[in-house]
Amino acid sequence: MGNFSIGAMAIGKYFAMGDHARGMIAIGDTKAVGSIYEKLGKLTTQDITAIKELLDTNVPSYFLWAKNLIKLFLSAIG
Repeated sequence: MGNFSIGAMAIGKYFAMGDHARGMIAIGDTKAVGSIYEKLGKLTTQDITAIKELLDTNVPSYFLWAKNLIKLFLSAIG
């Protein structure tokens, strides 16, 4: 739980990824509840591009380090 969350039950204000994910951007295996983006299952290249753009436009600039870390993680799995 926090601003950014990855785990089995992920709840993040801006980004959440896990089996059950809830956040502004939510990526889940079983359940995903996102206010601006939600995705169940495997991410495509288009999904990753869209998520990176949403991070840039919706997450405050003082979280640049977290945005860059998530983008690096997404690039590695994509």
